[in-house]
Amino acid sequence: MLFTRRFLNTARTAHIFDGAILAFAGLFALSIFTPLFLSTPLVSIQLSFVATGGLLVTLLAAIQGVRQGANSARWFLLASFPLFIAVAATVLRNINILPVSFLTLHGVRISIELHVLILSYALAQRISATQHERDALQFEAIKTRQELVDVLRQSEQQLESRVTERTDALEQANARLRENERQLKDAAHS
Repeated sequence: MLFTRRFLNTARTAHIFDGAILAFAGLFALSIFTPLFLSTPLVSIQLSFVATGGLLVTLLAAIQGVRQGANSARWFLLASFPLFIAVAATVLRNINILPVSFLTLHGVRISIELHVLILSYALAQRISATQHERDALQFEAIKTRQELVDVLRQSEQQLESRVTERTDALEQANARLRENERQLKDAAHS
């Protein structure tokens, strides 16, 4: 349940179901202690209903995520559909509606393995997309940094050019002052 919550990012994509997912995670945690108080058939029925409710809530959260365009929610629905059918068959077997068969006995294990495979692929896709996004952001940052360096170089060149112009102007003004001073001294002596 906690993995599903993170995978679907229900705090953002399906906040309505986020609390319910946490509640079912708590129920699963409490289910560890039910064998101390209930008989094995009752524990099996209790776990079946908690599992079905938890799966139903996560499926609803995934549907909400799909409505919001979350790609991970699509993968989750694809991976969870066989699991939902297997859990439903197991619940129906546990309450004696379906007979015991290979599929009702091992369907959950098989569907969990399929679930893990599909979600592993989805995680690999997410990691790849995140890496591409990170690479694009790094490229953009390098490009922006290079543009900033170019602007700074251009500013530095403009500043140097202005300093050179001002220095030349000051030298010319000093030369005129020296010439005026020399002329004044010559005029004073003559």
